[in-house]
Amino acid sequence: MSGEIREFESTSLRSDGTIVPISVRISTIRFNDAPALLLHVRDITERREEESRRRQQELQLAHVSRLTMMGQIVAGIAHEIRQPLWSITMFVDVCHEALTRADDPDRLERVTELIERLVSETRRVNTITSRMFSFARKGLPGRTPVLVSELVEEAVGIIESRARSNVIEITTELPDEPMTILCDRVLIEQTNRQSA
Repeated sequence: MSGEIREFESTSLRSDGTIVPISVRISTIRFNDAPALLLHVRDITERREEESRRRQQELQLAHVSRLTMMGQIVAGIAHEIRQPLWSITMFVDVCHEALTRADDPDRLERVTELIERLVSETRRVNTITSRMFSFARKGLPGRTPVLVSELVEEAVGIIESRARSNVIEITTELPDEPMTILCDRVLIEQTNRQSA
C-alpha cells in the first residue's frame, strides 16, 4: 500500500493442475473510493522455455569451443606428457643400474631419491591428463570452492612450456594463509588457455 510498483516471478496452478511460471506486477489503485491493490499476472512459460533453450545453446557452443581449442593444444599437451614420461623411463633405468651395483654403499640412498623423483614425474603426468579431460568434459557450469594457489599453479602450468622455450623464469607470491574462492574451474582454465 506504499504506492510503489512491485514486480516478481513465482509459480501458479492452472485450472488443470499444471504448475506454470508467472510474473506478478502489483500496483496501487483506488476502488470504491478506497485504496486497493491491482495484481497483473502473466504466464511466462514461453519466456522461460526460450531462456532454457538459449542456455542450452550457449552450453553447446562453449563445449564445441573447448573441443576446438583442445585440437589446437594437443601438440602442446603431447609435448608436456612426453617429457615426464621420458624422465620416468630414465629414472627407472638409473634405479635398476644402481640396485645392481653391489660395490656402491650409497646405492639405496640414491635409489630412494630417484624413486621420489619418479613419483613426482608420475604425478605430473596425472595432473596434465586430468586437466585435459576436465577441460574437454561437457557439463553445466558450476561454482565450487577452489584454492587460489591451485588456480595459480594451473595457470603457470599452461604457460610454463612456452616460458621455458623463451628463457623466461616464472615466480609466484602467494599469501601464507590458504585462500578459497567460488568459481567454475573449467571455465577459468578455458579463459587462461585463450589468453595464452
